[in-house]
Amino acid sequence: MIQWRSFVHYVICSNLFISAIATIMSYGANNLLDLDLHSNYFLFVFFATLSSYCLHWYFTEIKKENLSIELNQFRNIYTINNRKLLFVQFVIASLASLYCIWKQQEIIIYVLPAIVATLIYSAPKFPIKALKNLEGKALAKTFYLAAVWIYVTNIVPILLSGIQWNLEIIIYLLANFTFLYVICLLFDFRDQDKDQIKYILMDTNKHFNKIIFALSCIFVSLSSALVYLEFSLAIILGLFFTYTFLLLTLRKSTQTKSDYWFYFVLDGLMALPSLLGMLFFILFNK
Repeated sequence: MIQWRSFVHYVICSNLFISAIATIMSYGANNLLDLDLHSNYFLFVFFATLSSYCLHWYFTEIKKENLSIELNQFRNIYTINNRKLLFVQFVIASLASLYCIWKQQEIIIYVLPAIVATLIYSAPKFPIKALKNLEGKALAKTFYLAAVWIYVTNIVPILLSGIQWNLEIIIYLLANFTFLYVICLLFDFRDQDKDQIKYILMDTNKHFNKIIFALSCIFVSLSSALVYLEFSLAIILGLFFTYTFLLLTLRKSTQTKSDYWFYFVLDGLMALPSLLGMLFFILFNK
């Protein structure tokens, strides 16, 4: 049991799991939207995600009061004990990412904005005083993070494929972004005690329930529009069932701080629309 738990902790805390999630999301977009991307892009997504997350956690300062094994918060302890491993993985993943770009040089113009955005997001973590002063002052942090995720896993694949943009694609991207945004909001809600953020327009944690309700109405409206436009039923059902699960477990998400729940269940949910969508596509086309 101890060995199994150690393995799970390694997969999650070494960022292999979240990197696999990003890759599955990209692969799902490729299959469900019939994009026919080169497999090299999926390798790039995996290693680029691994590189960025390892760098982010390597420079994350962890206070003693944030160490709590009673609440199944194992990630901070793992990070403190394995910073060297995180740095080694960052170096290896970065070199692998550069190799993928070299093998498919046409992707650089599309992925460069995501690389810059990721560095900006993690900049306050770096041991540079001018950047440290930015910590806790991020504007629209949650929106920004969700936008990077939808860009890398959906928009870039669409741009690389050269398919024609249409209303259905735009509505699908908005629905998917709404789903990812809610997940990011849940992470913000959990970390509100330690992250003092200067919000744009409103305090998302203070008005959390109202925002979730509004986003759910938007999601249902966008999903209904996709049904009306006769978009892929497999994609719609994959998104809808995952979002429904997200709402049904909302109370759990707002009452627990368990790393298992956030870094395994909620992170894993991001890939579920792709997995369900591909499953439904197979079932519908038998």
